Amino acid sequence: MWSPRVGFNYDVSGDRSTQVRGGLGLFAGVPPGVWLSNQYSNTGVDFARAFLTGTDFDNLGLQASADPNAQPQ
Repeated sequence: MWSPRVGFNYDVSGDRSTQVRGGLGLFAGVPPGVWLSNQYSNTGVDFARAFLTGTDFDNLGLQASADPNAQPQ
């Protein structure tokens, strides 16, 4: 399998503050579906996640209510 590619990086102002990058080539193989799915599963905003099951939530002393008018203080 042969997949020729060429790329460029042009420094517009000469001080690396503005660059134009691009490329062209033949890409063979299965389309990388992970590029699409990671946009939804890995937003870059989350820095920590907690998965609580069963009574773990009660043991932390946290309270939650689905009623927006009856939120715990």
